[in-house]
Amino acid sequence: PDLATLLLPCSDSAGQSLDGVIRPAVQWIRRARDGGGRVLVHCVMGASRSAAVALACVSAFAGVSVDEALELVRLARPTAAPNQGFLLQLRSEPGLPALLGPEPFPVSPQDQEYASRTLAQARQRRQRITAAKFMSQKSSQLMDNNAHDNRSRDK
Repeated sequence: PDLATLLLPCSDSAGQSLDGVIRPAVQWIRRARDGGGRVLVHCVMGASRSAAVALACVSAFAGVSVDEALELVRLARPTAAPNQGFLLQLRSEPGLPALLGPEPFPVSPQDQEYASRTLAQARQRRQRITAAKFMSQKSSQLMDNNAHDNRSRDK
């Protein structure tokens, strides 16, 4: 299979500007996807720079907020942790739209629907886990209280 690479110089520091990084990366990924290709986005640690690019793509392609995009990226890569400088640039006004440039990327209805469904499922799963932890804690407290009551009665 054909292999193409795009290298974008970018340091993992809070002061690093994403201007000149996000737009070319998103354009390149869009062309690859439109052509039926696949894309591997990576950096040295696979946590900050690549995550910033991935969440910019998810946000642009699916029309979701930067925070929702980060939530989606973390479902696939739990260690995704763009540095605070990157997040500030993506979240602030004008933020991501300015980094993407004057011509907006078309939002894919399929990507938008997938993102919506995946976020809803993840949030439901998180609610069930939270409820289960709560019930487990309450159950433990009840057992502790019962054991204490039994010890008090036995005296």
